[in-house]
Amino acid sequence: MTAALDLLKEWDSPSNSRPALQVPTAVHIQQSQVASTNPSYGEFLVGYLESTLDLPEFGQVKIQLVVDREGHVISSEILSSENLKNSEFLKNRLPQLTFPCFNDFGITEKCLTFTVSFQNAENRY
Repeated sequence: MTAALDLLKEWDSPSNSRPALQVPTAVHIQQSQVASTNPSYGEFLVGYLESTLDLPEFGQVKIQLVVDREGHVISSEILSSENLKNSEFLKNRLPQLTFPCFNDFGITEKCLTFTVSFQNAENRY
């Protein structure tokens, strides 16, 4: 612990010209797998889900999600769940969402498959 504190003091030292450490921001939904054709669509999907959905209770849910080229959810399968209420919420809510058309991202596939883990931010710590 003392060595770590000394290292932090060294970084904060005005005589040291190295840049300060950048701490990454927290992510509520973590993308486990994204079809390799265009990761930017997967990044959009995760950001959209993160800003649109709020789980009703604590507990992680992992889902396999298939989206067609027009941006409609054509299937969602619960892979694992720590909370039944969250699973039911996602099964009912995900088919109501519409994502951008693949053409907007230059994707030519008929559908893409994603594995997404949902969890409340407070539950991660």
